[in-house]
Amino acid sequence: TLSKQNDYEDGGGDSVHSEHERWSTSAIAGWTPDSDTNIEFTYERSDAEAAYDDRAMDGIVFDRTSYRLSASRDDLTSWLTRVEASAFYNDMHHEMDNFRLRDPGMMTMARVVDRNTLGGRMGADMDLIPATDIQAGVDFSTNEHADSGRIMEMGNPLAALNFRGVETPDIAEFADFGVFADMEHELDGNSWLTLGIRGDYHEAEVLADSYSNAEKGE
Repeated sequence: TLSKQNDYEDGGGDSVHSEHERWSTSAIAGWTPDSDTNIEFTYERSDAEAAYDDRAMDGIVFDRTSYRLSASRDDLTSWLTRVEASAFYNDMHHEMDNFRLRDPGMMTMARVVDRNTLGGRMGADMDLIPATDIQAGVDFSTNEHADSGRIMEMGNPLAALNFRGVETPDIAEFADFGVFADMEHELDGNSWLTLGIRGDYHEAEVLADSYSNAEKGE
């Protein structure tokens, strides 16, 4: 996919700083070694830039890369009707500045943010009781956030920087783990009883006291 928009004109005929461009692509490969087994790999990549009239910096890079591997197996036993598992990894690199899409004036500003996410899910469908479907499983995800802090310089020396080389210290880490189960029991042809339960554990760790510390590399 590809979408692009130039600056638009307001009702008074004045140009509004609002151009943007975005592209994305994905590829999926699957393998079915038999009629009950499916394995699938997905790759996605996208990037964008956007001019913002309502803020001091523009979004220059929205670079995202994602990988996902999933597998499922049906009819393993008389009571275990389906097992499925998936894992994914997302990488996001984001740059903002005030000089590549606009005139920065006397002060140039930039900021670089990175985020990596790793996660997965495993679940099973079971027929343990007549006329009753049971689903249960676990899922998890971990996130790492990094931030260069705001980089400010007089003049326009930042235009020559390669922002992929700018240090982005880790400022926070997050972890989530969950377990879930739900049951659907058929009472008659028109009525069902549904029950569900879920438990989650969340953990967050701040690696820098503030964004100002991230700017200093502390």
